[in-house]
Amino acid sequence: MTGGVAYTRRKIIEKRGRPSDCGSEYRKEDAGRNPPEDEAAEPSTGTPEMGCFDCEVFISFRGNDTRKGFTSHLHKELESRGIPTFIDSERLEKGRRISDLFKWIEGSKIFMPIFSKNYAESKWCLGEIAKMVEINKREGDQRRPIIPIFYDVPPDDVRDCRASFEEAFEKHQHDIELGEEQINEWKVAVTEAGKISGYCLSETEG
Repeated sequence: MTGGVAYTRRKIIEKRGRPSDCGSEYRKEDAGRNPPEDEAAEPSTGTPEMGCFDCEVFISFRGNDTRKGFTSHLHKELESRGIPTFIDSERLEKGRRISDLFKWIEGSKIFMPIFSKNYAESKWCLGEIAKMVEINKREGDQRRPIIPIFYDVPPDDVRDCRASFEEAFEKHQHDIELGEEQINEWKVAVTEAGKISGYCLSETEG
């Protein structure tokens, strides 16, 4: 785990540029709160006013896979280094929309998806990675860094949507609430992010 945290910290410092001075009050009070440990990764209830970069790093992760290990250690390390980092804090309140979460993604300088075996089972996680890829396509040469972590999954499984990723997308195909266009968008985003060079971390390390 130490190697993964150190690598990630170095990559973020390389990419971060000028520190953000926006949204610090919300981050200090809210970013560190954790949901019940049986919950999957879901977004904070915060609905910020976005006029600048409110976070330097947005971490997308599957809570049941990495919350109590690698993600928790990484978040603490980045915050201790003065790098404002967003991770989900609690379940969305009933009636909230995923667009609230997308505002935080839009307001982050660096995107960090932590791909794990059950990542693609989460609609929230897939929505997050799709938003990251969409932002970079829109911004072209000004695209923001995506730093993927491959947690106990081979990068090829992510890039080619194989193994647990293939199984997850097959399950989504049977979800009557999802359309084929939505699923294809998610799959393309996962594939694109999986092509980016990142850090491979085994479960025994995390």
